Amino acid sequence: MAKPEKKHEDTGAVAWVRNAILVAFLAVAAVVGFAYVLEPTASGEGKQVIKGTPEEIFAEFNDFRRYNIWSPWVAKDPSMRIEYAGPERGLDARMSWSSSIHGSGSQIIEKTEAPRLIQYRIDMGGGRKATSRVELTAQGPEET
Repeated sequence: MAKPEKKHEDTGAVAWVRNAILVAFLAVAAVVGFAYVLEPTASGEGKQVIKGTPEEIFAEFNDFRRYNIWSPWVAKDPSMRIEYAGPERGLDARMSWSSSIHGSGSQIIEKTEAPRLIQYRIDMGGGRKATSRVELTAQGPEET
């Protein structure tokens, strides 16, 4: 006659380990899932002293046609194609670019407070978006 098979019963320690592993797995899955749905963000800040009054510098940053005269992106790709739309300068002025080096994208001036603030909304393509602010403060009679 065959002996009845004994069923394995969890001891307290085995059940605790199993539950701990399950909780750890669910916690990692929740963190990864939460991180997946968040938009990536980054921030940075820089300061630069420029010769000129806030009014002179503001004019350069508030007009995309003048902005691109000194832009390092244009200098790196002189064949970059640039188009302008909207007002010539100031609020709602728009610029879009297409470059074999930098890709394509666009930016719009979304806020201006002459002569101290210009804020841009930038779309770099591929879902990458940014906001950039230029704040101008006089550092002396001819420096900003």
